[in-house]
Amino acid sequence: MAARHLDRLFPALWRQMNLIAAIVLIAVMSGCAGDEKGPDSSSSSSSSSSSSASSTSSSSGGTLNAAKLYLELGCLACHGADGQQKSQPILFENYTLQTLIAKIDRDMPTGNPDACSGECARVLGEYLWNMRPVVSCTSGEKVLPRRLRLLTKFEYINTLNDLFEFVEGAQLAGSVGADAEVRGFDNNVQANAVTIPGIEGYWTAAAATAEAANLSSRLNACSTQTLADCFVSDFGRDAFRRPLTTEEHSDYVGLFGKGTDSDTGARLVVQAMLVSPNFLYRTELGQNGRLTQYEVANLLSYTFWGSMPDAALFESAASNSLGTTAQIQQAVDRLLASSKAQKQFIHFGRQWLDVDPVVGIDRSIQLFPDFDYSVASAMDTELEFFLREIMLKDGYSMADFLSADFTFVDLALANFYGMTGVTTLPMQRVTVDDKRGGILAMGALLTRNAKFDESHPIKRGLLVRRNLLCQEFGTPPPNIGEVEPFDPTKPTRERFTAHAANENCASCHQFIDEIGFAFENYDAVGRYRAEEAGAAVDASGTITGLARMTDSDRHDFRNLGELADILATEGFAPTSACLVEQFQRWMDGVGEPDSCARANTLARWQPSTNSIRDLWVEMVASQTFLQRQ
Repeated sequence: MAARHLDRLFPALWRQMNLIAAIVLIAVMSGCAGDEKGPDSSSSSSSSSSSSASSTSSSSGGTLNAAKLYLELGCLACHGADGQQKSQPILFENYTLQTLIAKIDRDMPTGNPDACSGECARVLGEYLWNMRPVVSCTSGEKVLPRRLRLLTKFEYINTLNDLFEFVEGAQLAGSVGADAEVRGFDNNVQANAVTIPGIEGYWTAAAATAEAANLSSRLNACSTQTLADCFVSDFGRDAFRRPLTTEEHSDYVGLFGKGTDSDTGARLVVQAMLVSPNFLYRTELGQNGRLTQYEVANLLSYTFWGSMPDAALFESAASNSLGTTAQIQQAVDRLLASSKAQKQFIHFGRQWLDVDPVVGIDRSIQLFPDFDYSVASAMDTELEFFLREIMLKDGYSMADFLSADFTFVDLALANFYGMTGVTTLPMQRVTVDDKRGGILAMGALLTRNAKFDESHPIKRGLLVRRNLLCQEFGTPPPNIGEVEPFDPTKPTRERFTAHAANENCASCHQFIDEIGFAFENYDAVGRYRAEEAGAAVDASGTITGLARMTDSDRHDFRNLGELADILATEGFAPTSACLVEQFQRWMDGVGEPDSCARANTLARWQPSTNSIRDLWVEMVASQTFLQRQ
């Protein structure tokens, strides 16, 4: 009896499982697992009303009506009544009151900046400033809602491999759809849920896995007299990542008995469990406001391994040994020492930095004939070795991440980079000169932030602002204009400078392009160049506003190495804080992590004296880590 025919043999069961998946989907999408605002809302956040803001502007002695200005100048249509309309929110975190007024005076409204300057800009700026969400941490961190978290495809594949002790998970999961990404990450709770069409993909994968799995070791470990009871209990605990309830155990034992022999019965159980919401989702529902021990085990293993708990974590949960911060931190230390953590932190690093694998990327053969599979593959390995080294070994800080004096190359990549002294093939750690070193000079990152035939200062500048400083930009205006097409006779900087001179572009690109020009010594495949189009490359520039984009601090650089040094020194605090924010986003599966939790974690971590690895242990010491409401 083939497991793939389960839907024909047991149509009632098939309908029930589809119904369960649909119920779970409806529950998640309707927000029954959390409050209406969801996990992306900030701690103790509130906004002042428009009438309050308007009265503030009047009390300052102005004769202009701020609310009327906001409407008549078209601000309301773009930004909404509270300034946070999704199409064009005002990013208050980028401004002080003074820089917001200056922004209005210089650039607003879009397309007609002369319409509001001087007193108008001041009154309107004060009006908007009173709209900003005010966050207070006096009541503590915001507790995440009770919720269900769908396994990402990455987690699903890893779980299959660990559950069945094989490596075919990716192939067997081919029918499972891709995840929706939010702020670069694939595990956003609200963005991902099982859909009715999607359950077909899970069903196909479950059927294929049930046929491919070698179940002999699990069956042989059980005595003949209790074979069904034993298999269902043991496999069910692993698949559902918690002990089965009495009712679940009875149902699956009955299903096991439908097989013509023990092997067929076991495969029926496997297929049914792999399409159950209890396998596809992990719960954070808790009891009396706290996660259960098995939910803690799952949160730890999927945060630090991207896969299911192992026997030791299950044992800790069973013995109630995951109830204190000290116990949890001890468990994290063990998880970080595993090779599974290396794979997980490579996945986190790639998503944080938006660096997909370079192998298979399309680049001009005419312009870059030496960029072949061996080079691309080595670039991927270089990045992965570097992430593992910096993130999981003691002693490295964000300064090392940004301006390390070493990298990892094999012979092919060393030759491509123009390095000397590498004579053997295996990937090896090497000391670098001023042309390499640190994450910004990684070939994979440079190549991914470029185009088919040219470098791309905007992509590279945005990487620094968004991914390393956690500074965001609003939606570009519709009349932004285009960069002039690639021209091999004209330096990239010249073409992009002309684009940024467009007044519709300048308000944002003044914070992006000069940073991107620091990368101009590196072409579209990350190879160093001193000249382009017959002219010496100009990689100089200025970065401003390290902590807040519109702040007045200015830092000059002559090349990428100097930019990296600035970020590693003057920018050490904001880049360290950004790392906390990015990992909090990843761990919690939310778009906007709680600001109070971020601040408290940063205070515990103390990045100036502790390593990046220490941060992961501090993440779980949050006062709300074990809580859900």
